Amino acid sequence: MPAAMTTPSRAARERRKAAELEEQIKGEKFVEFRLACDDGDATGCHSLGEWWALVKEDFGKAADLYRTNCLERRHGPSCYNMGRLHANGRGVERSAPATLEFFARGCEAGTADACQYGALLLSTGKHVPEDKPRAARMLERGCNELTGGAQCCAKLGVLRLQGDEAAGVARDLPLAARLFRRACVDARHAPSCSNLAVMTHRGEGVSKDESEARRLMDDANELFKQERVRRSRWGGRGDDAG
Repeated sequence: MPAAMTTPSRAARERRKAAELEEQIKGEKFVEFRLACDDGDATGCHSLGEWWALVKEDFGKAADLYRTNCLERRHGPSCYNMGRLHANGRGVERSAPATLEFFARGCEAGTADACQYGALLLSTGKHVPEDKPRAARMLERGCNELTGGAQCCAKLGVLRLQGDEAAGVARDLPLAARLFRRACVDARHAPSCSNLAVMTHRGEGVSKDESEARRLMDDANELFKQERVRRSRWGGRGDDAG
C-alpha cells in the first residue's frame, strides 16, 4: 500500500493537533498539581510552583508557592528553588541574604543542592559574611544525604585533602579518600574519581595500587567525556524552575 501523501494543509493540521494535545496535557497537570496542593501535599505544591515557572514563566506565582511550601511545610526542594529565585531576581528581589536563608532552610530539610550552594556563598564571602566553619557543616550535611550529595562529598573531600584551618577542618587523607570514593562510586562524580585515582597512584590515604588507579582514571575520563557530550547537547543549560 503506498504511503499517504503529507500535504502542507495536512501537516499544518497535525501541528495544530499536536499543540492542542500538548496544551491539554499541561492543563491536566495543572489541575492535578493544584488539587494535590489544595490537600496540603508538599510535593504537589512544589510541582505546581514548577508548573508556573516552567510552563507559564510566571516566577511571581512560583515564588508564592515555593515560599509557603518551604516555610510552612519545610519542603527542601521548594526552599532551594526559592533561594534560586532570590539569587537570580526572578519574581522576587535579588538578595544574597535571602538566597542564603532559603538555601540554609533547604539544606536543613535534606536537599543536598541547597547545602552545596549555601556553602559556596558562605565560603567565598562575596555577597554574605564569610563563615567557612558553617560552610563546612553544610557540606557535611549535604554529603550525608542519601541522594544528590556527590558535589558536597567532593568539596568536603578537597577540604580534608588539603586541610583548612579557617574552616576548622583538619587534614585527613583517609577520610578524604573515603569521601572521594563515595562520590565516585555512588554518584559517578568524575572529579572525585580523578582525585581518588591520583591518591591511589601515590598511596595517599589508601594503599598504593597502580592497577586500581588506572581503572579509576579510565572511569573518570569516560565520565568527563559523557559530561562534555551532555553539555554540548543541551548547551550547558539547566532547568528554569528557579
